Amino acid sequence: MAILSVILFHFGSPRLHPGALHNIMEFGWAGVDLFFVLSGFLITGILLRTRGSNRYFLNFYVRRILRIFPLYYGCIFLLFVVILPFVHAGPWFQLRSEQAWYWLHLSNFRTAWGPFSVSPVGHFWSLAVEEQFYLVWPVVILLLPEPTLLWLCMLIPLASSALRSMPALQEIARTHPEFLYRMTFCRLDGLALGACVAIVARNENLARAAVPMVRRYVLPFSAAGLATIMAADQTANYAGRWMSMIGYSVVALFLASVLLLIVVRNSPTHFLLPGWLISFGKYSYGVYMFHLPILFLLVRLLRIDGLLGCIAAVVIGGATSFFLAYISWCVYEVRFHRLKDRIAGPRSQWTLAAKRASYTIG
Repeated sequence: MAILSVILFHFGSPRLHPGALHNIMEFGWAGVDLFFVLSGFLITGILLRTRGSNRYFLNFYVRRILRIFPLYYGCIFLLFVVILPFVHAGPWFQLRSEQAWYWLHLSNFRTAWGPFSVSPVGHFWSLAVEEQFYLVWPVVILLLPEPTLLWLCMLIPLASSALRSMPALQEIARTHPEFLYRMTFCRLDGLALGACVAIVARNENLARAAVPMVRRYVLPFSAAGLATIMAADQTANYAGRWMSMIGYSVVALFLASVLLLIVVRNSPTHFLLPGWLISFGKYSYGVYMFHLPILFLLVRLLRIDGLLGCIAAVVIGGATSFFLAYISWCVYEVRFHRLKDRIAGPRSQWTLAAKRASYTIG
């Protein structure tokens, strides 16, 4: 669902005239925040379950590297080493000088200032934020007890929102609209609140107390707050003044609330179960990697605007991205995926070992 939202945002919204449908599709940028919430939830859950393991860091980083690096660096190599050396005009040639930021997973810091925030690899900023999170978060999980960790995760969105509201940063955002949207220290809301969900869901008593409050107060108030912010900004775009100050935190709170209710129920609602959605999720990383380069090609081929152009771009772009992601998985990525269990061991085994260790310590 997150990647589908991003596809609607990138392929559909630029072709629509301002209106209700345009606002709905333009809000597809929140799919990135859903990625962050899910990542914070899943990664924190894995780390909490395995921090009693002797191979805590090794297993975590090996599995992350084998899942993310092969396709990412394959795409980076193809662009910067194979394609760009033959391009000698315009921003494409200039992009070649920016490649160090991409090789080091720091592209969000560079593209936040432009001028290459819109490029075939401009979307890699969100993966850079994820990688920086992976670098620090295992250490934090290992050092802090769960109650302290929960308080930290609740304070981080408040700190991020306060930071984004500082006049100095707001002034920068007027000139560089991507600045607050891409800087890591301004985008920790979703990761932290996803981690909150993981901590609460592990504690039966805490979950029992949290769910009624989330259902009655947090979820409806965050939804109302989001609607109020968009009305005040008169746009659903991420660069809106109120959205950039407090909206990212409100979006993350709403998504984390929905996730908590689903997780605690222990049975996803029926709309999450269709096979086509599950398949989209399985190949979503590849879709994420390929969809923006495909968009650059479609911009040259499809010159139709309005609803017809929007539908054509979403269908053709989404289908092509999914097809390439499927081929990439079957031919290339799955080889590295199989190595994860060989090097780090099956996840079920090292999770069980960590549980046994924690029981012994307890």
